[in-house]
Amino acid sequence: MKAAKSSPVGIDLGARYAKIAVNGESSVRMARNRWGGRFTSAVVARAGKGWLVGAEAEQAFVRFPESAWWGTMRRDGASGDIFIGGRRWKAEEALAPLFLSLREDAEVELGRVVSSCVIALPVGFPPQRRDVVDRTARVAGFDEVAFVDKPVAVALSSGVDGKFFVIHVGAISTSASVVVVEGGKGHLLESRSIDIGGADFDVSLARHLQEKVCDLRLDEGDPRWRALLFQAEELKEALSFVEKASWFPVAAGFANVRELAVSRGEIASLYFPLVDSILKLCEPLWRQCGRPKVILAGGGSRLPALKVQIAARLSKPIPLRFPPEEAEAVGALLSAQEERTPHVLASNVGIVTAGGDAALILKCGTRLPARSTRRFAVMGGGRMNVRVVKGKADLALGDIVGDLTIEAADGEEVTVTISADVGGTLSASISSMRGLLAHKVFHLGPQASDFYGRREKAKAMRAKMARLAAGLSPHHKRRLEKLLDSLKDLEDGDDKLWERGVSLLESLTSRLEEEKADGSPERDVV
Repeated sequence: MKAAKSSPVGIDLGARYAKIAVNGESSVRMARNRWGGRFTSAVVARAGKGWLVGAEAEQAFVRFPESAWWGTMRRDGASGDIFIGGRRWKAEEALAPLFLSLREDAEVELGRVVSSCVIALPVGFPPQRRDVVDRTARVAGFDEVAFVDKPVAVALSSGVDGKFFVIHVGAISTSASVVVVEGGKGHLLESRSIDIGGADFDVSLARHLQEKVCDLRLDEGDPRWRALLFQAEELKEALSFVEKASWFPVAAGFANVRELAVSRGEIASLYFPLVDSILKLCEPLWRQCGRPKVILAGGGSRLPALKVQIAARLSKPIPLRFPPEEAEAVGALLSAQEERTPHVLASNVGIVTAGGDAALILKCGTRLPARSTRRFAVMGGGRMNVRVVKGKADLALGDIVGDLTIEAADGEEVTVTISADVGGTLSASISSMRGLLAHKVFHLGPQASDFYGRREKAKAMRAKMARLAAGLSPHHKRRLEKLLDSLKDLEDGDDKLWERGVSLLESLTSRLEEEKADGSPERDVV
């Protein structure tokens, strides 16, 4: 007899905080951690022979930064070995205590065992780092692990269907994405990002505060600077709700400095260059995609200065059912309840050698993420260029993705490896017995399946056929409905089958139109 499958939890693994959403008896909610908060600091620290996580690790970081690690989702990532407390650790060894803490908090919240999760990750998250996160979650006791793109999770958390422009302001970056939600399914159509996030706003405010009380520029290793950064984050959050807030420099180590007041207007001018850069990323894509409804989410999204500029230059963000900083975790949980549409590679990907020969590496329609290798023998030797290309048919005439340059001997055997993920990140490398010869990472754009386009096509054909079927007999109407249902079944299918189905129905439509136009008696054209 099989054990009952546990309902999954949704995890938002951020650069600043990790959050976990659970499905309670009556509603979706955020699980509280062992310190009573809804968010767990995404930091781990080594103390003696054990690990500290969350608030305890954060305190250790302020006092002994070398003993702690914030690298979970930072720009430098977590795919290899890391140093904590003067010792080398594998990334999954350091991350596992954080995941274990999240799982235990969820189990306490729900009163049952949790063994399944969906993790929200940024678009284009590198495959190597995704693999580390997957292995770590399994080490921490999650038997089933799935992933969802953060913009899709945010759109799903809205609880309504439609086309959305999702602006996600994280701790270290901001993304602008176009997402379609239909029937509870989310589909990523386009995404762009910029390396500006909540941490950059914190640094800007911290420098401003420091200039108020100190003539010297504090070094990043100075304990006062680390304390000042935490205070800047707290002030930023407070000024999202009030016009003025008090700052206590003494708490950051500045002796004999009295309490100071900081106003929202004072920091708006500090933030404007950062806000303007974010809007310059968003504006062209928003217009290009038909000015969809705007959703603003992420831990850094509460900034009044950002909201004002988005409302003025795009449109006013729509209200969400959950706080914007909880949207990713909630959406990740909701994505587990949908019937997933496979993400597939939108084109063939391969290489063209210096001699002009094309070789297919990854086939169009391959489910993502995907990885494939092929071996080749070098002819001629010397320095040569290997071109990575993509296309639907003849790769020799395909679009150029990028170039890899290698030095190889005549007759030397080389291995070409290409991998691609759902976010459109493509990694290409060439290696031989001598080691790695070349490696580059390219961005193809999100490779979600064309499900949304097919759905729109099927809708249009159904409406047209409904008008034409008005004069048909009940028998022929039933047969027509069966054909349309068959087309719906092909929406997630192979490209050739879909195209053949559309072609047959378009041919049938033309014949029905001709019959209706000349007033001929009904024939068995269905």
